[in-house]
Amino acid sequence: MSTNKHIIENLNYYLSIRNPEYSFLLTGGWGSGKTHFIETYITEYNEKSKGKIIKISLFGLSKTSHIDEKIFQELHPFLSHKYTKLAGNVLKGALKLGLKLDLNGDNKNESTVGVSLDKINFNELFSTSEENNEIIIVLDDLERTDIPLKEVLGYINYLVEISKAKVIIIANESKLLSKNEENDEHKKIERVYEEFKEKVIGKTFEVKHDFDDVLSIFLKESKYEKLINFKHIIKHVYSLSSFQNLRNIKQAILDFDYLASIIDNKYINDDKFTSVLIRNFFALTIEIKNGEINEKALRAGEPLNRKNFVTGIESKIALKYSLHETPLYSGELWADILFKGSLINLNEETSKLVYFIEIPEKQNPRWLKLWFFTKMDDENEFASLTSSLLNDFKELKEEHPTIYLHNLALIIYFSKNKLVEISIDEIKELVSEYIKKHDKSSIWNQPRTYPLSHFNETGYAYYNDIDEDFIKQRKIIDEKISTERKKAEIVLKNNEHEDFLLAIKNGNIKAVNDFFIEKYQYKTIFNSISPNEFTKSILDASNSTINHIDMILNSCA
Repeated sequence: MSTNKHIIENLNYYLSIRNPEYSFLLTGGWGSGKTHFIETYITEYNEKSKGKIIKISLFGLSKTSHIDEKIFQELHPFLSHKYTKLAGNVLKGALKLGLKLDLNGDNKNESTVGVSLDKINFNELFSTSEENNEIIIVLDDLERTDIPLKEVLGYINYLVEISKAKVIIIANESKLLSKNEENDEHKKIERVYEEFKEKVIGKTFEVKHDFDDVLSIFLKESKYEKLINFKHIIKHVYSLSSFQNLRNIKQAILDFDYLASIIDNKYINDDKFTSVLIRNFFALTIEIKNGEINEKALRAGEPLNRKNFVTGIESKIALKYSLHETPLYSGELWADILFKGSLINLNEETSKLVYFIEIPEKQNPRWLKLWFFTKMDDENEFASLTSSLLNDFKELKEEHPTIYLHNLALIIYFSKNKLVEISIDEIKELVSEYIKKHDKSSIWNQPRTYPLSHFNETGYAYYNDIDEDFIKQRKIIDEKISTERKKAEIVLKNNEHEDFLLAIKNGNIKAVNDFFIEKYQYKTIFNSISPNEFTKSILDASNSTINHIDMILNSCA
């Protein structure tokens, strides 16, 4: 709180004055820490002082009588205290709210009265055998109230001048008048506010926050206890974002707590993975909450790609946080997490990341070591790694397509920067030879690829993946994968059809049900099954099987 020490000192002085006859304004942007600051102050003040500060949010209130009701809700526990008496001037107010009061402190409700709070002298509200206590009112969210500004300002003026109350106002002053900019009465309202401020507000201070201190408080409340170990990452993301909103950070921490509770311990306990996860999660969350990313854009992977493959436009968000280097997950999965709250596939996709596969004897794979080659201090290690990488590439060593593309991206980059002795033409020729040599290999039958994305399932982008030569060679690899996947799908479908016809012939009702109901409930069937083969199976089937199939087909008609 050292950043706002001067505000605390001025607040202490204001509250020590018996009858200041002015209000105290705390201003600052949304999420700047105004509410956090005043709530901390209130807690400390109420613990040390005989007086009491009560905070009322004006957000959503449409009448000044609603403020009365809110104040009574806060005061009610104290109005029944055995030492409490209401001064006579309280009862002179207009009858508005029915409330049973213990006037004599004998635990008997002598009267039911209605009280208008703008008639109350708050300095005389509490009367004890020792000395008078007082109530200080904090009115928060002034700019977010539905009460007309002129009316709520008049209410505050009455509290200060007539009821002699001490009032602390919390408001985003820049937004207070801007919401009326489209109104013809804007200039008139602005004059009313200026006159009110000059007359009623004695001191105005802008609340600023020491993010380091506030973040420490938030993190101590986190259910994921290890999150505080990554405080430096959250601070860095926050500073890069330029959106100084504490409320968004607090909400992001709560959301991450839930995410961390879903991820398996064997993953979340890996600090390398978790550090990248935290960076990406907080960066994307902050940008989403500030309206910079929508669900459609995230599903398309736009904030995760350094450059759009179609338009060629660079992503400012990806470059700001370096999300394109280690996106971890696809845009689809990130959108499910951040927009839908769906974490169903999270652990499955996490298990495929490089942190958790291909790590014999706890060693990073070669391509990953070279991905960070700029941080290497040992030139001999770099020479050894690049030599073995180039040898395997020239010898057409079979690799998983994703790993092959990682190797290819590195070799192209090293070639162009004179770090390995191989030309781009040689690389292109070797890619063609590699595909020919492994033409019939099962490595091409991959469940999915991301041809128009910088993302791949290792969690790391391909090195310098915007290089035109790499993009061309990657396209060739992706086309090969797509072709082989389609062939595999045809073979799989044919095998399924053969199994289906055999199930009909043998009277395997369960297999017939699985085929119709599980596999092809929403897909066409008979356009890809030979009519002759189907007829033969029916002729060989038992009557009960035929009747069962007839029943299924009729139910679908």
